[in-house]
Amino acid sequence: MNEDSSRETANELFKQGRWESAATAYRHVVEISPKDYWSHYNLGQCLSRLKRFEEAIIVYQQAIEINDGEFWSHHHLGHALSEVGRRNEAVAVYRQAIRIDRGQFWAYFNLGRELSQLQRWEEAATAYRQAIQVDPSIFWPHYHLGHTLSELRRWEEAVTAYRNALQVKPDVFWPNFELGKALLNLKRWDEAAIACQQAIQIEPDKFWPHFYLGQAQSELERWEQAVFAYRNAIQIDPGMVWAHFNLGKALFELKRLDESASAYRHAIGVKSDWYLPYCSLAQVLEHSRQWEEAINNYRAGIALNPGDPDCRERLARLLLTLGSIYSDDRPGIFS
Repeated sequence: MNEDSSRETANELFKQGRWESAATAYRHVVEISPKDYWSHYNLGQCLSRLKRFEEAIIVYQQAIEINDGEFWSHHHLGHALSEVGRRNEAVAVYRQAIRIDRGQFWAYFNLGRELSQLQRWEEAATAYRQAIQVDPSIFWPHYHLGHTLSELRRWEEAVTAYRNALQVKPDVFWPNFELGKALLNLKRWDEAAIACQQAIQIEPDKFWPHFYLGQAQSELERWEQAVFAYRNAIQIDPGMVWAHFNLGKALFELKRLDESASAYRHAIGVKSDWYLPYCSLAQVLEHSRQWEEAINNYRAGIALNPGDPDCRERLARLLLTLGSIYSDDRPGIFS
């Protein structure tokens, strides 16, 4: 079979998506014509579709040696390098692709993804902004820009990015949820609650938006709403100790002492080596005039964290109030 007919056969197989056969055919073409750029490029495409990325890298590099001015060979080489974890090399290749064609959205976006994976957040933010300049109608760079700015703790800018993402796709869970988190960090509690509620409407079975909604409602002293949110969170994941602990705090604020004590006991059941639920439970029991159990829980909290001044001071005050009936007879408790 001559060169032209071999190339036609390879191209037809490529169009049919028969990647293995097409790869074999293109290998035959490049053996005959080692300077055939497009056959090298298409062979790289076949190998990438077959997830044989190491082979694809070699072939794309050969294509670039033949013609280093074609955008797509650089772009797909960057993708193949990314797939095998060679991210710094991928960054360099994507930047070369951008130098060839500065109007290609995906080169900026994929550059941003690689820089994010490398935790080079400032550079990633720049790449995502450049992608947005090329095409502001695509959801993903807005969303990933928000995430990158969150990593940089630039919360106001992150809020803007997430809201821009939601203008493109308003009914997506993640930008609503991440917007809520960013607003919590800005202490904009009402807005955070609204964002978390929107995330819950989209995907009601995820733990964290319920939990963060509980936090926002607690900061707003909307204790009943906080209790409702934390209980929803616990129903989804009963193994998250902070949800039980925060539920206990909200119930205590509502003076629902028995329920508050139950929540703190559940927190202890989840994480028995954490001192705070013991100390908080002791405070509830103290208010319920269950003195002996309160003392025991203060002591348990102090044993886990002897350096906590609040728990020690509360126990000291309680013992002083009760007088000698429950005076401490165990040496070292205040030492």
